[in-house]
Amino acid sequence: MATAKYSRYEYNKTTSISRANVGDMVRAQEAFIKYWKGEVSKATLTTSLSGLVITALEKVFNKTAYSAIPGYLVSALTGANEWEKNEVLRVAQEGLEQINKLSLIFLENKTYVSIEFSVNYLAFKNLATGNTDFTIIQGNIIPRKIITDSGGSIPM
Repeated sequence: MATAKYSRYEYNKTTSISRANVGDMVRAQEAFIKYWKGEVSKATLTTSLSGLVITALEKVFNKTAYSAIPGYLVSALTGANEWEKNEVLRVAQEGLEQINKLSLIFLENKTYVSIEFSVNYLAFKNLATGNTDFTIIQGNIIPRKIITDSGGSIPM
């Protein structure tokens, strides 16, 4: 019987993303999904993440060093059973749908420069170290406030 390497937990946080960085947030979540599904290699994932802004990586993975993220994912993916793999993929795909909704808000409203939102994360805690090795955005992104180019804010 294999010993569990990770425990999973969920948490909620309020954060914000700018118009300039939301596209990279989408690309980071898409890269994660492709890797988790086995469609791309660790090297391809690393290359995909290397061009993305730190802010977007931090929002999606709670990590800012793109070169460290694939190592954490390899470890977590190796330690997950089939049900866990499918469940993580499902919540990541829901998260991508939610991030795309944030993008749509920016596309439809050219004066919006930033969106503050609440988001649910799925986190993996390494049982050997006690560290949270990685997180991934899941569903339930709730916009809270919009910042406009004039400096005003609009509560949602």
